[in-house]
Amino acid sequence: MAVTSKDTPLTSTPFVLPGDKLPPNSDSANNRTGVYVRDGGTYSSICGKVTDSKSTVKPLVPPFMCPEKGNIVLCRVLSVSQISAKVEIISVGSQVLKEPLMGIIRREEVRASEKDKVSLFQSFRPCDIVQARVLGLGEGQAYVLTTAESELGVILARKLCHGGRMIPVSWCEYQCSVTGKREKRKVAKVINNISSN
Repeated sequence: MAVTSKDTPLTSTPFVLPGDKLPPNSDSANNRTGVYVRDGGTYSSICGKVTDSKSTVKPLVPPFMCPEKGNIVLCRVLSVSQISAKVEIISVGSQVLKEPLMGIIRREEVRASEKDKVSLFQSFRPCDIVQARVLGLGEGQAYVLTTAESELGVILARKLCHGGRMIPVSWCEYQCSVTGKREKRKVAKVINNISSN
């Protein structure tokens, strides 16, 4: 997958995401598939592979897919800071991705209310599995996600020090099944159905 600036033409990697800039080509974009023109530059409009002639983008087929705005995704938390949580998207709907895609949950997208009181450190922890909704593709090829709905949030958590599974006990807490210690989380409403399986 391309990991470049949106306005830097791709020359070494054959794989592109929507919005990736393509090398100049004399052919009209109207005669090419998977591309569009903006401000004099040619960009990919789909997830795909650039053809040898760099004239078109051939769409990729499952198991590779790109999340679209509004899709529900499952992701694994990689790191948490005061302003955002970095995640890797591991599935889109029921489709498990062959390779994870990068995502980000910003502080203002954690909850629907009292956004100024949100603490990311009390919402997510590294290795949590989170159910989120896609808002769009942001900078650096990271998808912008939200958990600001009752059914979105952490659906699986484990205590990092010993790997013990944690059980949801309220909309904002998980409890370690080994030690009984509680930790703050943004708990998804659907967690009870998942944990009972």
